[in-house]
Amino acid sequence: MVTLDDVEEDTVTHASATEEQNFVPVKSADRTLEVLECLAAGAASLAELSARLQIPKSSLHSILRTLERRGWVEADGSRSHYRLGASARLFAASHSPSRPVGA
Repeated sequence: MVTLDDVEEDTVTHASATEEQNFVPVKSADRTLEVLECLAAGAASLAELSARLQIPKSSLHSILRTLERRGWVEADGSRSHYRLGASARLFAASHSPSRPVGA
């Protein structure tokens, strides 16, 4: 016998699968997160990031400048290499395993 709960659960599961199939990520958000994830592994130049992430240098430069203005990325003195900035470090520290979620 099929219950209402079974029907609702199946509908939610099907809806989630359909939504995932139709999902189109926001390209700029995706690229920005890729840059941050790449820099989490260590400092890199514009050329290195462009090659690794397959993002045109002009687009990547705009992303880096935006992140830099917000403190998420820092450029070295010669502006040849980029690394995670103070905002990224503060965010990471506020979400460390030793700190409870929401604290």
